Amino acid sequence: MEILDNQFTQEPGNNTGLHVTRAMRYNWRSTAKWALFLAIVGLVIAGLSLLSLGTMIPMMTNMMEMAGNEAAAEMFRTAGAYISILAGMATIATIVVNYFHLRFANDMQRALQFNDQDKFESSWRHMRYYFRILGILTISYIVIYVIVLIVMAVFMAGK
Repeated sequence: MEILDNQFTQEPGNNTGLHVTRAMRYNWRSTAKWALFLAIVGLVIAGLSLLSLGTMIPMMTNMMEMAGNEAAAEMFRTAGAYISILAGMATIATIVVNYFHLRFANDMQRALQFNDQDKFESSWRHMRYYFRILGILTISYIVIYVIVLIVMAVFMAGK
């Protein structure tokens, strides 16, 4: 991956590389503003999700205590624990993804404002991390869905 990254670096004094135009700077500034907005909204939603998860666990525990020792209640008690763990992991993953999105936006805005090459490179590195983690999470979610579907099919076939 680093080999591909190094192919596009511009040597000082070499005019055959990429050139930054006014339109590119405008698009980067606009992209950074939208990325900042989306990252903040994503972090707020993740925070609300953590709060709701914190209230959901005690509420589910109380509901299971009221249900007694029935077989269905025991099944929901076990499923509730797994759902809570998965929801917590998904929320943490959302926070990490939005953190890298936020870092991209902040570094890009600073790079354009102060003409800072290091911040510019840092912003694109954070965007690369953002997409890498998003891709890994997407693959993970697909695998989890397939596993859940298989478990449900086996469970339904046993009835």
